[in-house]
Amino acid sequence: MDGVDGVEVKSRSQEKGRVYCVNEWHSKATLPAPLRGVLGEKLFSRTEYGIWNESDFTVRWQIQTHAFTEAVSCDGENRFLAQGNQTLVEHRVELRIDPQQLWSIPWFLRSQIAKLSENFLVQQIELNLKQMGEGVRQELEKTVKT
Repeated sequence: MDGVDGVEVKSRSQEKGRVYCVNEWHSKATLPAPLRGVLGEKLFSRTEYGIWNESDFTVRWQIQTHAFTEAVSCDGENRFLAQGNQTLVEHRVELRIDPQQLWSIPWFLRSQIAKLSENFLVQQIELNLKQMGEGVRQELEKTVKT
């Protein structure tokens, strides 16, 4: 995926129709200039905790950033729904950055930095989700052809 340097599987287990995963993501996304000096690149390294539920074809996930952990909250759900002979992928994502928790940033910049960061992260998440959907489509097409 664009903007992703690598994904390291930290753990994976399966129990009663559920798959529990912990993955560490490393990003190579280039921050916009106003954010680069203030946040650094560690904001985009993150640990993702996911639970795949086979019974309803959903994955619920939560992301913990490696920087500003107390300020950033991001979680969501991906649903895979049968639509005739196609699959519809729905995504729900909630991203919050609490400017008051950005302790190392001067107080008068916190709200601006939080808003710029949220906008940038939303763009990155949208791109990753679209690419994930395309990857699923390609894998399903391979399965159908074989």
